Amino acid sequence: MADIVDDTRSIAINVIAQGGASIVVTNYPSDVMSGAPFDLIYSVTNLGGIDTLWGGLYKDGLPISGTEWAEQFTTGETKEKIITFPSGITEPLIAELKVGHEE
Repeated sequence: MADIVDDTRSIAINVIAQGGASIVVTNYPSDVMSGAPFDLIYSVTNLGGIDTLWGGLYKDGLPISGTEWAEQFTTGETKEKIITFPSGITEPLIAELKVGHEE
């Protein structure tokens, strides 16, 4: 009898909001088929005055290429952000989604 191969990869995202920013993750799968494309979708809200906010997805303390951004937000403004993994992942993804304001 052939062994059954589990081709799924788990995803765990720890959310870290610093300073006057708030993050709400609106969509990401807890696991995906190896190599299958997926999106991580989240909203960022500026809780302070007009400010430049930054964000990104970090693995092992380093930013994942193509996930970083910085832009100006008005007071109370919310913007949706999408991180696309067009080639999916081939190993479990344990990462931190960080957002903060420039000091």
